[in-house]
Amino acid sequence: MPSRLLYIAPHRPNRSPGQRFRFEQYINFLESKGVSITYSYLLNARNDKQFYQRGNYFLKLWITLKGFIIRLFDVIRASKFDYIIIYREAHFLGFSIFEKWLSHRKAATIFDFDDAIWLNDISESNKNLSWLKSSTKTAKIAKHVDVVSVGNSFLAKYASQFNKNTVIIPTAIDTNIYKYRGARSTEIVTIGWIGSYTTLKHFQSAIPMLKAVKQKYAERIDFKVIVDVDYNVPELNLTSTKWNANTEFAELNKIDIGIMPLPNDEWSHGKCGFKSRLVSITL
Repeated sequence: MPSRLLYIAPHRPNRSPGQRFRFEQYINFLESKGVSITYSYLLNARNDKQFYQRGNYFLKLWITLKGFIIRLFDVIRASKFDYIIIYREAHFLGFSIFEKWLSHRKAATIFDFDDAIWLNDISESNKNLSWLKSSTKTAKIAKHVDVVSVGNSFLAKYASQFNKNTVIIPTAIDTNIYKYRGARSTEIVTIGWIGSYTTLKHFQSAIPMLKAVKQKYAERIDFKVIVDVDYNVPELNLTSTKWNANTEFAELNKIDIGIMPLPNDEWSHGKCGFKSRLVSITL
């Protein structure tokens, strides 16, 4: 009889980089080894767009309540599974009741995260709802589960305070897909960045430096951003490409120098270097 695995995550497949590279890229392999996988997520494409827009409070309340129903169903059926992986959290609000209930079922529970999520880095569109989050939630989840898996030693140091069965699993990429493209035959050097709307602020922190580079090298240099929103910086004559899983590799291959600007703070220490790994291999 195949092993049965329930994967619990906030977002639908092929939407979140963390989910894609910490779990989804292994699905075919796991299934080839006889693992039966059920993927349970909170936000479909429509709700995702609504949830991360400003306002829409009654709609966000409905999405939150729908999330309750989804997770209650997961708790009810949890006994059918051998393993349960919880990526980041079972629900967006600041309680850990679903993780606690899931841990009381017969399945082995694994809590996986690749950011300093206990710091509650809230999206700009939901800043005024930050009171619904809890800085102690990550610790509580870690106490409930059988195993905690994290992306680096900084995260492991935090998690191991609450669960001694903490392991480091670095975020990896498939080098059969992301391959070095070789040198490009062009006199123009392209500096690029890839990320999401929520991390765009890090790229923006580098704009003064990039403006200075542009002023010095003028037409010999250009800039490219791969992101999930429309974006432009007129002073840089920047090319912005909407992120798409099917074109991600091809768009990365148009970049000569990849940048990953981050502030020197606790949230950044939780970053796992995945973006630098992705860019450095493909360039």
